[in-house]
Amino acid sequence: MKLKLLVCLCTMLLLSGCFGKNSPKETIEKEPSIRVCLTQAINKESSIESTEDYKILNEKGTVLLEGKKLEPVKIAGKDGQILLNGKKYPTEKIEIKTQQDALVHVNSIPYRGNLFCVMDNGRFLMVNIVPIENYVSSVIGSEMNLSWPESTLEAQAIIARTYAYHEKAMQKKPYFDVYDSTASQVYKGAAKENEKSQAIAQRTRGMLLLYQNRLFKTFFHSTCGGHTSNAKQIFDYHDISPLAGVECPYCKSSPYFSWSFTIQTTELEDFFNTLKLPLPFRGLSIEKMDKGKRVMSLLVFYGKDQNRSIKASELRNHLGANKLRSTSFTMESAPQGVLFQGHGWGHGVGLCQFGAKTMGDQGHSSPQILQFYYPCAQIYRLWK
Repeated sequence: MKLKLLVCLCTMLLLSGCFGKNSPKETIEKEPSIRVCLTQAINKESSIESTEDYKILNEKGTVLLEGKKLEPVKIAGKDGQILLNGKKYPTEKIEIKTQQDALVHVNSIPYRGNLFCVMDNGRFLMVNIVPIENYVSSVIGSEMNLSWPESTLEAQAIIARTYAYHEKAMQKKPYFDVYDSTASQVYKGAAKENEKSQAIAQRTRGMLLLYQNRLFKTFFHSTCGGHTSNAKQIFDYHDISPLAGVECPYCKSSPYFSWSFTIQTTELEDFFNTLKLPLPFRGLSIEKMDKGKRVMSLLVFYGKDQNRSIKASELRNHLGANKLRSTSFTMESAPQGVLFQGHGWGHGVGLCQFGAKTMGDQGHSSPQILQFYYPCAQIYRLWK
C-alpha cells in the first residue's frame, strides 16, 4: 500500500487538548529544542563535567561558577535549594551553559545542548535542553538497532520527532517535555548518536506525522505479537483511526513474538497484598480481551468466595515488563503457580518495531511503514 509523502507548510501546533484544534499553516524557520528530564538524576546527587568553557548561573542570571574547563562537580538538591560540591546556594534553579556544540557529561554520559537543575515541588530535577534533531538522532540509536533497514530507521525518526513535539506542544509539565526513559522514549544522549543516526535524522528533518492536520501521540513498542492495540482501550487516549489497531503479519521473526513465564504463587500473593486482598488466593481468570486478543482485565478469586476485577496492566506493572512481556497471553495452572503463555513485548499501540524491521527488509519505504501502522495519518515537514 503506497502513501504519498506530503510535504506541506505547517505552523507550530500549540494544542489545548491531547488531540488538538490547531491545523498547520506555515513552516517554522528555526529548529525547536526539546527539554528532556534525565531520570538518572531525579532526587539524586550527580556529577557533571565538560572539557569546554562553562558558566553556572542561578535563576536570576547571576554567575555562580565559571571557567575554562568544568572539572567534575557534584550537584544535588536539598531543602528547596541547589548544592554544588556540598555548598548550598539560595536558588531553586541553576543553568549550566557551555560553548556551542560542547558536550556536558552527567555521570559520564555525554549530552549536547545545555542543562538546568530545578527544585520542582520538592523534587530535584536535571533537564537537558537539546535541539530536537540531535534528540531524534539519539532516540533512533537508543530505541533501534542501527543495522536495521534505513526505511525502518526513518519511520522511527519521524514518530520519535512527532512524539516529542506533541509532548512539547501539550505543555503538560512546567520544566520539561519528555523523560529520557520508556516513560516517554529512550534517549541516551550523544553516546547513542553516530553518523548513520545523524544522517537519518537530517534526511527526515522536520517531518511529523499528523492526522487531520493535527498532532497525535505516536506510540510505539517492540513487538505486537500479531495485532496492534487500540490506544483508547490501552491508554484511554482518543479513539482515532491511526491508533485503532491493525492486524500485523510482520513480527513473527521477533525473538519476543512468543514467550512463556510461570508466576509462582508467592509472587501472586505479594501482588494481592498490595491490593489489600485477604488470602487465600484461589485463582485467576481472564475477564475481558480486546480485538487483538490482548487481556484488558482479570478476575482475582480470593478469600472464601470473593472475586475482584483488576486491569491486566496492574499485574504487568507489578511483575515487571521483563517477566510479563505483554498483556497478550493465556493462562493455565502450573505446579506452585500460574503458567502464562503470550505474544509480543510492550503495550501494543502504534508502530511495532520488529514488524517495521520486516517491512523494511521487504523493501517497504518509511511512508508505507507509517501508513500501515498509523492508517490515515500523513507526513508533513514543519521545519527545514
